[in-house]
This record gives sequence, C-alpha cells and structure tokens, in this order.
Amino acid sequence: MSHIKHSMAVQPLTLKSITEMGHFTGYASVFNVPDQDQDQDIILPGAFSDSLQRYHNKGKRPKLLWQHDRTAPIGQWTEIIEDAHGLKVTGKLLLDVAQAREVYTLLQEGEIDGLSIGFISQKHQPNGAGGFTIEKVDLLEISLVTFPAHHQAQVHRVKHQALNNTCHPFNQQKEIIDMTQIQNTEIQERPAVAMTHKQDKEYGFASFVRSGQGWHQKGLTTTADARGGHLIPEILHDKLLSDIEALSPLRKLARTMQISSSSVDVLLTHSIADAGWATELDDRAETEAGEISKLRINVHEIYAKPRATQKLLDDAKVDVEAWLIRGVADRMARMETAAFVNGDGNNKPTGFLRHQRCDIAEHNPQAIGTLNSGVDGDFPEQKPADLLIDLMQSLKTKYLRGACWVMSRSAMAAVRKLKDPATGHYLWQPGLGGSVSTLLGYPVEVCDEMPALQGGQAATAIAFGNFQEAYQIVDRSGMHILRDPYSAKPYVEFYITKRTGGAVVNPEALKLLSFQT
Repeated sequence: MSHIKHSMAVQPLTLKSITEMGHFTGYASVFNVPDQDQDQDIILPGAFSDSLQRYHNKGKRPKLLWQHDRTAPIGQWTEIIEDAHGLKVTGKLLLDVAQAREVYTLLQEGEIDGLSIGFISQKHQPNGAGGFTIEKVDLLEISLVTFPAHHQAQVHRVKHQALNNTCHPFNQQKEIIDMTQIQNTEIQERPAVAMTHKQDKEYGFASFVRSGQGWHQKGLTTTADARGGHLIPEILHDKLLSDIEALSPLRKLARTMQISSSSVDVLLTHSIADAGWATELDDRAETEAGEISKLRINVHEIYAKPRATQKLLDDAKVDVEAWLIRGVADRMARMETAAFVNGDGNNKPTGFLRHQRCDIAEHNPQAIGTLNSGVDGDFPEQKPADLLIDLMQSLKTKYLRGACWVMSRSAMAAVRKLKDPATGHYLWQPGLGGSVSTLLGYPVEVCDEMPALQGGQAATAIAFGNFQEAYQIVDRSGMHILRDPYSAKPYVEFYITKRTGGAVVNPEALKLLSFQT
C-alpha cells in the first residue's frame, strides 16, 4: 500500500460507536499555513507520509503525551491520517491513568484544546520569513497542550460513551482491536522516549545555528539560557569535550572534575599522620596529626568566536555541528593547554610551571623539585643522559606507577639523540604498532605549549611525574553559545563559552628539568 491514508484510515464517524471512553479528534498540524510561534515554519502536504508509513509497517503509532513530557503518556492514537487540510488525529485517553483523567476533564470544560507535534525535520529549506518550509519529517510524538504553536491545531470533538453492543464491519473492527493490542504491548515493553531525545536536541541545535530559532518541538519552549543564548545539547557537549581532550595532552594526563559552581575547595595533605605499634595492653602514646590545608580552584571563562556566512549556514549539505565542534575544540584545546602549563592564574588556570619550586634535593612537599642542567637551553656535553636518570629517580616510588614525561617538540628532538654510553643504544624507544614511545621505560607526551629548547636561552622544557596526582582540572558543567548575525556582517558569529580552572594539588608528584645555569 503506497499511502498511509489508504492503508490505515478509519472514518471518524466510527468513533461514535467504539465501546470506550474519552475519545477526541482534531488536527495536530495544518498544511501551508505558518506557525504562530517564533519559528514561522510551514509544513507541506505529504510531509508526514513516509513517517506514518514506517509506523504502519511496524504496527506502531506515535506516542500520545501530555505537554510533550516523555514521562507522561496519557493515551493512544487510534487514527492518524493526512488529508487536504493537515494531519488529522483521533485519540483515546486511558482514563485509568490519573493524569489522563485530569486532561479529560480539562478537555470537556474547554480549558485545553491544543494539539502539538514533536518531530525531526528530514528535508527543509529556509522560507525567507525566518523559518523553514518543511517537506519531510520524522514524527516522534503528538501531545495535548495548553498553548499550541499553530492556532488551528485544535481538538474538535470529545466523546465519553458507555459500553454498548453496536456491531461494525468485521475488517474495520478487527483492525481497531489489533492495533489497540499492539499499542498496549508497546506501553509495557518499549521505552518511548529515550531513543529520540538526543536526536531532538541535535536537530534543535542545528536549527539554532542556521537560523537563530529554537528546536522544532511545537508548543514547547527552547532550551535557551538566561543570557539569550543556547545551552549546547549534552551529546554535542560531550563530543566537544572529547575532541578537546584528544587535542590537549594535559587533559589526558591530569585529574578532571565537573562542578556546578564557580569554584571548588580541595584538601591538600602536607604531612602524613604518625602511627605506632602496640600490644593488646600497651599504653598508646599520642601521635602527631597530619598537616592539611585547603586550596580553592576557581573556574575561568574561555571562549571562541568562529564565524560563517549565512549563505553557508543555509546550505543543508554543510554539517554545521561538525564545523563548530572541529574549530572550537582546536582553539580551546590550545588555549587550555597553554594555561595548564604556564598560566599565571589571572583570569585563567594556574600552570604547573608557575608553581613554587625548590632544588630537587630539598624535598619540600609544597614545592616542585627542579633539576638544573647547568647549560642555558641545552644538555651538558658530559653525561647528558644522567640528567634524565637523576630526574626520574628523584620521584617517589608511589608516584612512578602512572608517571610519564611531558616535553616540547624541540626537547624531544634533543632527547632522541641521547644514547646509553655503555651499550650505544638510544634512550628513546619509539612506539610500535600504535603503542606510545617511551623514555627510560616511561611514556612520553609531546606538548607544544611547553617551552621550546633553544641554545643559549633558559627554559624548563621537560617535566616528569604522575599528573593524575599532581594536577587538578576543574570544569563548570555546561557550555553556552550566543549567535550574533549583526556585529560582523556579512558573517554570523558564534560566541561559545565554557568555564575551566586548574592548579597543582600535589607538588611532590611532579619533577622539572630546567635547562639553565
């Protein structure tokens, strides 16, 4: 059967004699008439046909919800057809459900009469009025709502009938009974909402980027933030963070924490409490308590402002989400890493190179032990490899598990030339088969934000330690985006912000090699 209207239609008059309660009929969407909400979208005839056919092929129908709340199904759709006017629906409230009984009372009293659809647009074009002309949609659900997006999307009739013995042609009645049984089974066995929620948010975000309008769930407010922008959907937020982590060496190595405030207090242990041995009857002498302090790590705003022409954004073939994520992730990763390495703490994280230092032999638990090469910007001519061995050996044993080297690319070039004087083998062991390269048995992470190693210029170009223990990164949950089509015409700018902070929390888990006299 080529069209859903023919294969599933049941004439509305037959509803008068179905032995149920709480039936209603109306139009959930009207063709060729702009919405009355801010979107100004126009849906064309036939837009729902493919989606309805897919439901029919599976023996299913969209969910009947209250106010687009995916946790509040209140009934079943018994008939959904496209006619010349729009998407005509007939539903049945499940009056055993408390919410459905309340909705039924409101329908009878005329306090609610709105219908609204939630969908994903599969084919659309800008219509010149700030919205889209939508040619094909994937229908997700249809809701009873207080305020529909379209003034003509209303309930026309409500029926409340007692049981009777009226008979109908066998085929029509059997279709109604079979569909009701299928839908009852669905409610018990299938989660109705989790499968499409992320798709809704992704489409809404793309719509916002292209046109500045909210996501297409008619009758429901957009996920806008208080500053007039848009909360980046969770799935895209996770993709962006994942890309930033892949590009940022410090994010891969350090400990990260998500918070919902502007700062977090971290307890630091400077000395361990004493302990002692005793038999059952021995006196217990008082032991020294450990020394602790509190460090407050503030989060700071980092932003990116990619821009594109409106013509490019209107091109449906351009993946605007991928474009934004790729550009923003690269820029933010470089800025973050630079701050985690050498940030001064002024409106940015405090980098580990800015932390208090001491000579590597001092063992100051509040300072990072540092070994000097004795030569500005280079290894000494005599026994250069000994510097790396001494630096590695200075780290306490408990931090060696998980330790790694972090160095600039120029420092890596110098290190790769060093050999073991006894065997003549290079200290650097390149990774094989996708494994990481190692130096003295520990992995190496190249970080371009570390100071470059240049002859004659002092630089702290190599770090060794357990960054999981040494450095704490703090992220404020959520990212925001503001769309600005005015400031840089003919470009549309996107002001994307996130908040992050960082600081050294355990200095003795990290050692530095400084190339200076």
